[in-house]
Amino acid sequence: MIAPDLAGADLLGADLAGANLCKANLKDACLSEAGCLDADFSGASLAGANLARANLGGANLAEADLREADLSGSSLLGARVPGANFEGASLRECDLAGARLSGKPPDPAEGEEAAPEDRPAVPPILKNADMQGAILTGADLSGVNLTGADLGAAEIAEALLAGADLSGANLSGACLNQADLRDAKLADANLSGAQLNQCALAGADLTRAKLVNAALFEADLRHARLREADLRGADLGGACVFGADFRDAVFFDAGDAPVDPDLGTLNLEGALFDRKTTWPVGVDPLALGAVEGEDFDLAREVSDPDPEE
Repeated sequence: MIAPDLAGADLLGADLAGANLCKANLKDACLSEAGCLDADFSGASLAGANLARANLGGANLAEADLREADLSGSSLLGARVPGANFEGASLRECDLAGARLSGKPPDPAEGEEAAPEDRPAVPPILKNADMQGAILTGADLSGVNLTGADLGAAEIAEALLAGADLSGANLSGACLNQADLRDAKLADANLSGAQLNQCALAGADLTRAKLVNAALFEADLRHARLREADLRGADLGGACVFGADFRDAVFFDAGDAPVDPDLGTLNLEGALFDRKTTWPVGVDPLALGAVEGEDFDLAREVSDPDPEE
């Protein structure tokens, strides 16, 4: 079967439910508001295509080229995207709640083998993607490349982002409560005003990250790297920072700096640290309400995504 050439085609509002467009050329095509439920776009070229407000629920986008495509306001519930390239694409206000984007297969039921479509696959590329306001609640983005992505004000609560690369990403104002970010790369990321309450950040790299006024209440930051991070006004009340590296981190404005009326007060009340935690020069964690402990699990039970030791 010869793959159709629909480059630049006007398919505005078209009904493409269940259509076979495998390896089709849809570069720069207009599929805005199209109904693409369960359509097969595997291996298709959709670079620069307009898919705004399209229904891509259950669609197969495996290895599709979606670079610079506009998927703003679209629905990708249940869509399959292993190996798809979303670099530079717009996914603003896109609904990806519960989506599995990691390439990691779900655990098969006891006594059953994984189905062929559930076997490990290459995760999609979301580098530099515009995902402002996207809904990613409970989505599996483990190990996904999101470097430089714009996730400002996105809903990412309870999402799985373990090992994901979010270096240089914008997560300002995003909701990441109870998300799993263990061993994630967040160097140079902007997390100002983000909600990271009860978030699992053990082993995460937050070097030079901007966490101004971020909420990290009861977050698990064991052995996290926060060197040169900006934590002015952050709330780390009840957080666990055993073995965390805060060297050269900014906790307060310089004495001669102008007062910022929007800047809150750093809170370390009840934060648990140990002798391996390293603090910026001149910072006394005890004076800031932090508590020195020895064993995280014995000191306090934290309701997080069961972080591994």
